[in-house]
Amino acid sequence: MSKHRFFTPLSLVIAAVSLAPVHAQNGSEPDPVYETTKSNAQMASARAEAKARIEEWLAVAADPNQRNGYLEFKFPLEGYEHIWVQFVRRDGDFLEGTLSNSPHSPNYSLGDSVRVQISEVTDWGYIDSDGVMQGHFTTRALFDRMPEGQVAQIKAIFGWD
Repeated sequence: MSKHRFFTPLSLVIAAVSLAPVHAQNGSEPDPVYETTKSNAQMASARAEAKARIEEWLAVAADPNQRNGYLEFKFPLEGYEHIWVQFVRRDGDFLEGTLSNSPHSPNYSLGDSVRVQISEVTDWGYIDSDGVMQGHFTTRALFDRMPEGQVAQIKAIFGWD
């Protein structure tokens, strides 16, 4: 059974507040991961919701007046390592950005530029005008696997109290 790696959003929780990539680790070591199988119903549902609502995120990404905060998306780097990317720009059916997590893949590093087909996006997030993180469906799906304190910190920083 193939596994997908969903990265802990803790490093991005900090980034979402500061609007710059800040990581719990120094970037030389991969960020911690939560592994799940492709058949995990909760994660599949989270990815499906993100895909079904991608137009919402694309509208925010297209309008600088709506860019109230950090824009990011997640995709399966090398087909399996789901990783967050800080959005830079859209080019037709592609999104371009920089890796916001330290990947486990030896072929990539924190801050590397990537070009991703929109159809490959498995999650997305942005901070709305009220300072509340929208999206992050896969983050929510991982709450039952995270330490209680980490979940509380994420909810507080993302405005999900």
